[in-house]
Amino acid sequence: MSFGNWRLRCDDCGCFIGKNNTHFGGVYFGGPEDMEPPEARYLCDKCEAAEIAEARKSGRMPTRWVTADWEAPIAAELGFRWAALPGAAWGAWRRELPDGWEWVEVPDELK
Repeated sequence: MSFGNWRLRCDDCGCFIGKNNTHFGGVYFGGPEDMEPPEARYLCDKCEAAEIAEARKSGRMPTRWVTADWEAPIAAELGFRWAALPGAAWGAWRRELPDGWEWVEVPDELK
């Protein structure tokens, strides 16, 4: 998120957006040489709609360190559930449970 003239800008297209039209776009995994996690992404209405359309079109969900606001409802629509290794701080949207993984209940505030 950048603050040009104290106004928020979309991290994908760069357009100016108001506080009420800002959508949390999640945090991607960083690289092996990163000292800090990547910055959170904030999106405008158009870019969030494009991400949702891409997930629906491809039938796949993105993998991120912190999920975007839109992911839980769309994942349920596409038949995905959140799964993680026991004790892990991260997980992934899955249709089938890999060996050693467990289903994790998505909190109500994310549904």
